Amino acid sequence: MLTFADYGEGAVMFHSETSTKIASLCASLLAHTPNIVDDVVATAHYGLVEFDPDLTTSAEIQALLQKLANEPAPVKRSKRRFIVEMTLDGEDLNDLYAFSGVAQDELAEHLGGHIFTVAHFGFSPGFIYLEGLDPKFHIPRKAKPRTKVPAGSVAIGGSYLGIYSSETPGGWSLIGGSPTSLFDPSKTPPTDLLPGDEIEFHIVNALAEAPIDTLGTRASRSAPREFPIVLRAEKVQGSALLEDLGRKMSGYWAVPRAGAIDIWSHRSANALVGNPPGLAAVEFSPGETIFTVLGDCVLATTGSVRQIELDGGEIAANRSFLAPANSQLVIRTGGSGSYSYLGVAGGFWAPLQFQSRSRDILAGIGPPAISAGDVLFRGTPHGPPRDHIRVQNRSIHTIRTTAGPHFAQFDPPDVAGFLAGEFRVSQMTSRVGIRLEGAAISQTPGRGLTESQPLVRGAIQVPPSGEPMVMLADHPATGGYPVIAVVVAADLGVVGQARPGDPLHFEIIESPAALKGLRERKTIQESQVFGYRTYDELRGLGY
Repeated sequence: MLTFADYGEGAVMFHSETSTKIASLCASLLAHTPNIVDDVVATAHYGLVEFDPDLTTSAEIQALLQKLANEPAPVKRSKRRFIVEMTLDGEDLNDLYAFSGVAQDELAEHLGGHIFTVAHFGFSPGFIYLEGLDPKFHIPRKAKPRTKVPAGSVAIGGSYLGIYSSETPGGWSLIGGSPTSLFDPSKTPPTDLLPGDEIEFHIVNALAEAPIDTLGTRASRSAPREFPIVLRAEKVQGSALLEDLGRKMSGYWAVPRAGAIDIWSHRSANALVGNPPGLAAVEFSPGETIFTVLGDCVLATTGSVRQIELDGGEIAANRSFLAPANSQLVIRTGGSGSYSYLGVAGGFWAPLQFQSRSRDILAGIGPPAISAGDVLFRGTPHGPPRDHIRVQNRSIHTIRTTAGPHFAQFDPPDVAGFLAGEFRVSQMTSRVGIRLEGAAISQTPGRGLTESQPLVRGAIQVPPSGEPMVMLADHPATGGYPVIAVVVAADLGVVGQARPGDPLHFEIIESPAALKGLRERKTIQESQVFGYRTYDELRGLGY
């Protein structure tokens, strides 16, 4: 039997006591994906379907899942066994021994003499959940996750074993390390493992080499000749990343969607230069970036821009402008928010990974961060650039949310604290998520998740510390803390622009109101763009 829960206005989470049913349903969706489905995530007993609310509804997705559940399961291939070397030297071993009351030899004997089964993918690319751990070694996730876990770490989280294939945050207990990389984003599919396959650990005293992180491989910046070079970075202060609107149908492999943090500013940058919404633009964190313009192009900046100079003359933000070859462009960002965008007519070109040009800092997937000396390429212009956009002032103090899938687990005082408290954005903020501080949500004894479950962008997790975490574009595919609420799509850009120290309040609204807000935001977006550049201004630029 399937049960369902809405997860924001564009996702449905479903549950089955039978893990093979979840795997079968997700495999069916991957094999025969309707256009209305944007992504699929699977854990042992939970699945997630993300969809476009302009094309379908939660009820239609649930009906599709029920239909698929009644059809014969896809034929499975035979399971395979993989050998993985590991050391037993993790920094949380003493905590594990104290918690379980056993000695190191007993753990080594269990790990080296037992076969573990791949349950599902999750958390981050290459992170595979393994079943079969003796219950005496089940240790709860940490109350406050680490901000960095080294690539190759072997860890325990609840009843699962896992291997971190890339450096990511994480709340599991570290017991050792492995040089084995189980994930390669250049392959299709990116791993040879599937649920049901087996892992056999060989315990060694030392690793022959440092853990392999195939996700960190620096992508080539060369481009086919039809994509001309338009900019060369001379100075990059802060971060400068290529981002489009993110990936689709990658969540099954635990590859986050990524994409622009403030999708509305990103869309505006593309609209100003005549691009369709999904082309890549440069996303800046606060700082100063200097480019040399190597080829005539049409550019536009949006978001939290403080100042733009072209050969020493000031250029207004939120307007398109012509940048001639051999000029110098200076972009200073970090005004009223955290992220700014630079669009170019034709979009910035880079090799696709998982059908996107977005950099994902959690997974290490996509074009590498732009550094001094790097050159940027552009595609073919699509349409005439617009002149300017009219920007509305947006309060970032009150964020609209819908009830999360675990809302019922929180007692009324917990919910009241969430809605009445004034949270502040901490310094621990990135494209992965925002950790909030100030107010804390009181803890109900025994509350928590027994296993990892899917996450969506905007999910507000509550770890045992009571300090909520808001998931942003590069969030992990799954998480182990209850989700009290989900930021509505219309406000995702607003919360993403919040700076450390900014106050945030939350309110809960119903799904119909959230959908109405999203459609209103899209209408506003379309109505903000004014004017066109003249033909004389664009002559010789491909129009």
